Amino acid sequence: MSSNGQLAPHELVLVPNNENVSTYGNQYVAAEVLPYLLAAAAEFRQQAGQKLYLKEGYRSLTAQAAIFVLRYVVAIIGLLWDGRRWTKRPGQATAAVPGTSIHGYGRAIDIWSGIDSSFGSRNHLTWVTVAAKYGWLNTGSRFGEPWHQEWDRARVLAAVAAPVTVIHPIASGGELVATPDTPEYQEEPMTVLITSPRGQSIDIPGVGIVPMSPDDVKRTKVTSGPGLQVLETTAGMHERIEFYSALRRGDRVIVSVQGSGYALIEGRSVSVIKNGRTLEVLRKTAPPEITVTQSQFNDLTKGL
Repeated sequence: MSSNGQLAPHELVLVPNNENVSTYGNQYVAAEVLPYLLAAAAEFRQQAGQKLYLKEGYRSLTAQAAIFVLRYVVAIIGLLWDGRRWTKRPGQATAAVPGTSIHGYGRAIDIWSGIDSSFGSRNHLTWVTVAAKYGWLNTGSRFGEPWHQEWDRARVLAAVAAPVTVIHPIASGGELVATPDTPEYQEEPMTVLITSPRGQSIDIPGVGIVPMSPDDVKRTKVTSGPGLQVLETTAGMHERIEFYSALRRGDRVIVSVQGSGYALIEGRSVSVIKNGRTLEVLRKTAPPEITVTQSQFNDLTKGL
């Protein structure tokens, strides 16, 4: 196998979206891992009654470095990387030193579906029980992450058939992308720059709303053209655009219902957030959040 975070395309496979699994964009795992992920997801859906939502699988070395500098800051003491010491920023989740993450071998996944809300949630316990025989272990219990799962062939107890069809990625500009067939003609996608007193974000086709920090804004060069549209709006409208974009993609979103409390919408599943600790854990994943009336909430969840 190639070095951590530098796996070759033939060593990775795209995780398919099906009746048992939904993914956040294109997600990849090591080729040998996929059958055991799909088998565990199928059994989880049978037991828990909902799909497994895969937030992240394989992490390239570039992605590991980007996540690390987002969560850690240079300090006098701490983890050694790139010739310097680093300590975790307050409120951030832990991250492995780039080049050491199991995500870099395609054998780790971060999953939601209520598995991530706490180590004692019903869905977490269901996943841990059904996934163990397929080689999965919640190693995130060592550093406070109920969503982090790792696979090891030595733990596999159940025989699983390999998928009939798999899609390997191709390298494009240093990034991995899926290789489905595409039509000869494709309409030029439109990118929208959204700006308001709330800040700026970019609506990228196929990705959705990506928030921008002040530093992002300063370092981003906006070139006008047929593929770009600028939308100037209010902070409230900006918030709703981000929220409904996430809702459309099936991402998790938090809804504050006036006079009633909080709810989590994920895909087509709605669940009540019963305590402040769960809300705090969910907010660490930075999902879009909106406040609505009870009537608006009823309309929002109609048909889910």
